Amino acid sequence: DDGDEGCVLAFPRLGEGPRLPMEVPEDSVLLRVHQRSPKANRAHFEVRSSPEGHTEIPMSVSATTVGSWLPKAVVMRSPWLARCLGAAEGETLTRSVEGSDLESEAGDEDHPATGSSAVVTCCRMSEAVFEIGLPGSGSGQVLLTPKGILQCLDLSVPGAVPADASLVPSSQLFTMFIWAVVLELQAVADLCRDALLQAVDRTTVALALATGWITSDADLLRKCYWCLRQTLCGVPGVPSSWLDTPGPIKLTR
Repeated sequence: DDGDEGCVLAFPRLGEGPRLPMEVPEDSVLLRVHQRSPKANRAHFEVRSSPEGHTEIPMSVSATTVGSWLPKAVVMRSPWLARCLGAAEGETLTRSVEGSDLESEAGDEDHPATGSSAVVTCCRMSEAVFEIGLPGSGSGQVLLTPKGILQCLDLSVPGAVPADASLVPSSQLFTMFIWAVVLELQAVADLCRDALLQAVDRTTVALALATGWITSDADLLRKCYWCLRQTLCGVPGVPSSWLDTPGPIKLTR
């Protein structure tokens, strides 16, 4: 009846598979980026009571998924995504963002779907559906965003004029640089690195350190070292006792 029809409209059934557009272009893939909330792993919930005696459990979003249909040629610009396209259905490839380069096809016992929580994953859900999982902990959880992967793919057009990185906010450059390293887009990574080396100062050194650690980038970490050294010691420089100390930690002259 009319009441049942209204309920159906208000609470539609969730299909077993991803919703596809009415007309799917040939040679296109659906790239879904899945991101968990930093508070999603909490094993408890909050119950609130009002002065009138009413109780409620507030709802919160634990994860979001953003999907885009992309031509397969665009996805193939990334060597890492190209390997994902060649994976078997249900197979997951991972990329570490813990300061070391790690790539595997299976998770561990604690995280069977994604392995360590500080990794980026790509799972081939079906023939034309791929899901990118963002890190569940660490600096990568904060710095990596769904928007960054599309920006890097757009900048990697063969033969395109290099973008002016000086027009991009430094906070956004950190995200793009990490994505470029994960996607193995060397030209985009070099462009972002050159801009970041010019942007490192006492206000951005914390982000730069986190980014340098995630990507194991020696140039960026070296720049952070000298920035911190200048900030701590100022114009007079490092005291000689710091340079000639017999302890295990020594500073570079």
